[in-house]
Order: sequence, then structure tokens, then C-alpha cells
Amino acid sequence: MAVRKRKKAECVPVVPLIPAEIVSPADRQRARLANALSKRPPITADNKARLLQLMKAGEIPTDVCDDRAMPAFSAFMAECKIDHDFAAEYEDALSALADMSLMDAARFSRDSASTGNIDTMRVSDMYSKTMTSIFEKLSPRTHGVLVKHAGADAGPLQVAVINYAAPNGKE
Repeated sequence: MAVRKRKKAECVPVVPLIPAEIVSPADRQRARLANALSKRPPITADNKARLLQLMKAGEIPTDVCDDRAMPAFSAFMAECKIDHDFAAEYEDALSALADMSLMDAARFSRDSASTGNIDTMRVSDMYSKTMTSIFEKLSPRTHGVLVKHAGADAGPLQVAVINYAAPNGKE
């Protein structure tokens, strides 16, 4: 019986892999909460103008407020209840941002449909739905979908329950 000779094993240095940073929505929310609990600057006219300017440039207000140099988003919402002029300017900026973002999503969907690539079309569909969802939540009065259930002449809704099963188990 022949004995096989084994080859000497070579030592190969192991390079540790660094995984890509994956940020879950829960982690992002924890970061926002940590920012909100930290010391934030007060709302000033400069901060209001900066928020409105960035929104008109295409930035989502919650992303702008993630910066520690800006007041928290909830502080701006509270300011909208106090300062009605700022609230009107905020609504105008939000409307401009929504129109710009939704048009961008529609343009992306149109361009992806012309490529014929299924994956690109799925991504564009998700992007469009995401942008619509964001603006439904940020401004439900102007960008939300109202579903109203009413009967004839806006009266009460009448429901008729029809049971197709045999009564008492009889056929």
C-alpha cells in the first residue's frame, strides 16, 4: 500500500472583512431621539429662514433637523402653531418640496420604464410610493388621500348582511 505525501500547508494572512454600515429605521429613529434629547439651539429667524431655504432646495425637513446645529423638528412644528406667518411660509415651502419631489419620482419612473429593466422599474416604483407616503404624512391635508364612506346623499352608510350558509346545518 502506497503512502501519499501531504503537501505543506501555506499560511495565508486573514484580512478581517469590514461589513458595510447598514442603518435600520429603528437605529435612525434612535439617533433622532438622541439628537432631540441633546442640547439644541433655540428657534431664531435665521434657523427658520435656513429651514425654508433648504426645503425649497429639495431637502426633507426631518433630514434638515437631524443636524445638531438646527432646532428639533418638533420645535419647528410647535413654532408653526405660534407664528402663523412662519406656518404659511412652511406650508408653501412644503408644497414646493412635494411638487418637486413627486415630479422627480415621476420622471425617474418614466425614465426607468423606457429602459425596460425590471429591477430599475421596481426601484422607481418603490421610490415613487415612498415619496408619496412621506408627503401624505408631512402634509395630509394637501397630499393625503381622503376616503369617505357614506350612503346616498351623504347619509348614513347602510350595510346589508347576506348569509349564504344553510340555516342550522340544513341543506
